[in-house]
Amino acid sequence: MDLRGKAAFRTGDDDVWRSKYIDESAEWNFIPVPGAWERSGFPTLDGIGWYRIRFRLPASMRKDSLLLVMSGVDDADETFLNGGMIGATGTFPPRARLEPTSLRVYPIPRAALEEFNLLAIRVYDAGDSGGITGSIFRIIRADSMASVLNEIVDSPFRRPPVFFSNGVMVSALDPVSHVVEWTKPHLFTEMDAGLRTETSLSSVEVTVDIDGRRRPLRDCTPLQTGFMEHSGIAHARFREGFDVSWYHPHVPRCARSWSASAFEGIPRIARRIVLPLRQGLLALPGGG
Repeated sequence: MDLRGKAAFRTGDDDVWRSKYIDESAEWNFIPVPGAWERSGFPTLDGIGWYRIRFRLPASMRKDSLLLVMSGVDDADETFLNGGMIGATGTFPPRARLEPTSLRVYPIPRAALEEFNLLAIRVYDAGDSGGITGSIFRIIRADSMASVLNEIVDSPFRRPPVFFSNGVMVSALDPVSHVVEWTKPHLFTEMDAGLRTETSLSSVEVTVDIDGRRRPLRDCTPLQTGFMEHSGIAHARFREGFDVSWYHPHVPRCARSWSASAFEGIPRIARRIVLPLRQGLLALPGGG
């Protein structure tokens, strides 16, 4: 029985959501499974979300030995059928163990099966894509497991993303398409989702040393400006002979170009990250 399709979904965490007797028509969203929840209206969600899938099981299957098979849940899950837990993979905070690509095979107790059933899946995502992401999401007879394993072994291999960071922000790049999949303004949000970070600098004056002369960056003249698409990484080439890239939270990620006039109109552009790419030396006050 293929369970792919639409599932009720809700962010947050409440143990009552495992219950069969909840009306999903109120306060629940319906999103496609499989698929990362970031692509279904929750682009910034790192944490816990619940899925609920209702299905009718034919009488011919209720006497069989059945398995729930999920080929990927990002990053950890606890899975319930009609309110009772039937399996779990990985662990949740505070001691999270992430298993986004582990195959889930959960035996389904016959005593738990009814004609009309509710499958509830509690999912924890520490970063990157989250949710029920594997292409296989179905209930099978136990004697069919070998064919499912062959299907998994024969499936195309997807190369993992390449991660890069400038020391503060972090991005993931698809190594095949060379598209930036996502960018986070602070790498600690990727390394430890539970770590609280605060702004330590509220105002930074950036200067440029050119031939022994120090000038404020705001007094230099940008010739070409733009940013890396889908990333919020802005870039400018200056008449004085240097390039600068930085992360700016106010750059619209859907835009494709950025004019020099728009560059000049943004106050204190260097409040996040500034990196020299060639020529010149960027200096922060106090040696920061």
